[in-house]
Amino acid sequence: MQITVTKKFHFYAAHRNLEIGGKCANLHGHRYGLSITVKEPMNGSVSILFEDLQNKIQPLVEELDHSLLLDVHDPAGMALKRSMACEKIYAMDNPTSAENLALDLFKRVENAGLNITKLELQETDSSTVTVTK
Repeated sequence: MQITVTKKFHFYAAHRNLEIGGKCANLHGHRYGLSITVKEPMNGSVSILFEDLQNKIQPLVEELDHSLLLDVHDPAGMALKRSMACEKIYAMDNPTSAENLALDLFKRVENAGLNITKLELQETDSSTVTVTK
């Protein structure tokens, strides 16, 4: 038998993606849904307390919430950063696609010491990216 625990979060963020062009090349925002699934060994009657999972993930969510997701190679985004028109920036080394953000978050959750097995990032009501281990 295998036990996994899932906790859901949400955050608001703006971004643009020059790589894919079209309407996504314009600065716009989303209400993202984030679902984190971990597999931890049983310790008595639980594997991990929901509160402990919340406490490990919430700082990451707060870092993203009401931020500008910025591809460090985006000249307009860097101009916004330099002008201080946007104070809260989450810098990424790649275009700010949902896929790249999901991969970035998966690695950050792993680095937080959790045995993450699945991450779902919902960009719109009908669009979700899933990363599994």
